Amino acid sequence: MTCKLRKITVIVLSAVAIVLAGALSLLTGSAAAEQRLRGDADGDGRITVSDISCMQRVLAGYPAEAGYSQAAADVDGSGVVDINDVTALQRWLAEFETGYPIGEGVTEAATEAPTEAPTQPTTQMPTDDEGWGLIIFQP
Repeated sequence: MTCKLRKITVIVLSAVAIVLAGALSLLTGSAAAEQRLRGDADGDGRITVSDISCMQRVLAGYPAEAGYSQAAADVDGSGVVDINDVTALQRWLAEFETGYPIGEGVTEAATEAPTEAPTQPTTQMPTDDEGWGLIIFQP
């Protein structure tokens, strides 16, 4: 009988531990969301010119830095990071009025930064009309 009682006690304590662990992760928001500053694209905790450079690299098709945040880079809240976000952040750094809540908190689901390598267009030297590979100089 004591062996059966021990098994029940272990099962009940395990269930309570699982429920408490789940409740703690909900309260602390572990790995579900990350709080960032709107405009802090590189994730260093400050809004600087390096955030603009990080956004421009992503727009040019280069891989994002490890701390890149899509939600923080979307300064105007359009859902897309584009040149308008970069321009608004440049204006904000130059202390012009932007009308956007730059510097306020924004929440983003924890995701990994895109790591795709940029695709470079194939380049070919200009050739003559017959395709012999001669370099054509144009004035």
